[in-house]
Amino acid sequence: MRSFDALVVGGGVSGIRAILDLAEMNYKVCLVEKDHYIGGKVAKITKTFPNLENPREDLVSEMKELESNPNIELMTNTRVLGCDGSLNNFSAKVLHKARFVNDSCDACGKCSEVCPEDVPNAFNGNLDNRKAIYIPFSQAVPNLYAIDEDACTKCEECVKVCPKDAIDLSIKDIEEDIGAKTVILSTGYDLFEPEGLYGYGDYKDVITSMQLIRMSDTEGPTKGKIIRPSNGEEVKDVGFILCVGSRDVNYNPYCSNYCCTFTIKNALELKEKDPSRNVYVIYMDIRTPFKGAEELYRRARESGVKFLRGRPATVKEDDGKIKVSFFENFIDKELELNLDLLVLAEASLPSKDSKELAKLFGIDTDDYGFFAEKNSRLAPLKTKNKGILICGCAQGLKDISLSVSQGSAAAARASALLSQLEL
Repeated sequence: MRSFDALVVGGGVSGIRAILDLAEMNYKVCLVEKDHYIGGKVAKITKTFPNLENPREDLVSEMKELESNPNIELMTNTRVLGCDGSLNNFSAKVLHKARFVNDSCDACGKCSEVCPEDVPNAFNGNLDNRKAIYIPFSQAVPNLYAIDEDACTKCEECVKVCPKDAIDLSIKDIEEDIGAKTVILSTGYDLFEPEGLYGYGDYKDVITSMQLIRMSDTEGPTKGKIIRPSNGEEVKDVGFILCVGSRDVNYNPYCSNYCCTFTIKNALELKEKDPSRNVYVIYMDIRTPFKGAEELYRRARESGVKFLRGRPATVKEDDGKIKVSFFENFIDKELELNLDLLVLAEASLPSKDSKELAKLFGIDTDDYGFFAEKNSRLAPLKTKNKGILICGCAQGLKDISLSVSQGSAAAARASALLSQLEL
């Protein structure tokens, strides 16, 4: 059985930071990620708040560093099936799902060119299609193609054209037991699907924040152009609705924490890219607790983004426009917006696997499904199971910088535990 000083579960920015920090301390560590690629949701983002920086260059650099570090074992497309033991003696059973593409792949793309299967591209918010054999973006890590087992028909067209003989459709799933002295859970979060709310799912020109983000990427479904999905025309009138599925007892009563500032950033980016655009943000309250966030809010208002306080009553499609009707609280008046595009700031949710993973690792979840801390204020990384730590949005919703900081903090705490074991 292979053994490691630490097992990190989840390859988003928090898990990446934790495992890099531990590797720099010369610990032998293992990263398990259920998807084919690491990077999490930040890999989809082209600008971050408050400074509108592109995080991808730094993220790709860290992912490549992780992949090449001799102290790190990277296991993608891998699930945790169980975990027993305690501090200094954890034993985890993992399932390595078949990727069907080995390390000799040079990402030439010939396989994808001949693949006959088109499926919705989840990485791009289903705004376009991809092939059954795919890579989500050019700098993805690992930089290998992967096969979507559910979409693949085993026609073997990809096998015939691969110049490196890197594709083997007969590969099977493999179970493995691995040992670890400590565990860090950094499994991130999922996004609320606002089906049936404010016309989402009924009207093509009602999209989510993450779909907008993918539009803005030059590698995305629209090559960086903000267009109407219904007809491909560029957008001139765009509206945002905050708190869709959050702060709502019918869905999720909690605040998703970062959505106000994220939406302000998105609105400002659209306005500054084309000052002639009309950009509206409809909100209940604006919450900007992060460094630089209030200044970003002021900058957006000064740029001409219009903030309207109210809760939309109706959203309908009429005469080629998305019509949003609501009562504006400050001016005490009914308003109607005629929009080319309506963007819903969807709620963030605990990872769908969080409760199952909590049971496997012998820890608790809170009322909503996030991993429960030993003490929410004085021990936010510890759990009731000594030696198992939590960080990032798996512990609670937060912005990127706080997720990265918690990853480093979890690594430091794991190092302290490991140092005590060495005494």
